[in-house]
Amino acid sequence: MNENPYNPPAAQLSNEVVAKGALESFLLSFLRHWNGRAKLLTAFWGHFILGNFLFTLVFVVSSRGIQALSSEPNTAASIFQVTLAILSFIYYICTVRFIWACARNSNYSGFFYIVRGLIIAFLIFIVSIFAITGYDVLSNS
Repeated sequence: MNENPYNPPAAQLSNEVVAKGALESFLLSFLRHWNGRAKLLTAFWGHFILGNFLFTLVFVVSSRGIQALSSEPNTAASIFQVTLAILSFIYYICTVRFIWACARNSNYSGFFYIVRGLIIAFLIFIVSIFAITGYDVLSNS
């Protein structure tokens, strides 16, 4: 009998084991994408498009919800919004890294240049937004 000790029978699985397996699965997926060993399809559509859309949706809904619940700005609400914005920015940087590293992992080699060109265009766009915003803030002071 040749049993794999890493795969326990289904009867022995508990909520802790399932949760631990889900966390390990997430971390392994994260590392595969970070090291460029995952498919470009999952890195682009799964993380970059869908993941950033979900982060933006959560940020907008929570911001509107906080504004609707309180008439005055609250310190806890501000900290929550800043924390969510920082997490969103970190996730964005990770997804850019995922796409850059996984660019070669597609059937069509042209996607390598297309995706890297898109990433460079997005980064130029983000830097220009920060530059324009910074200029507006400094010029109005």
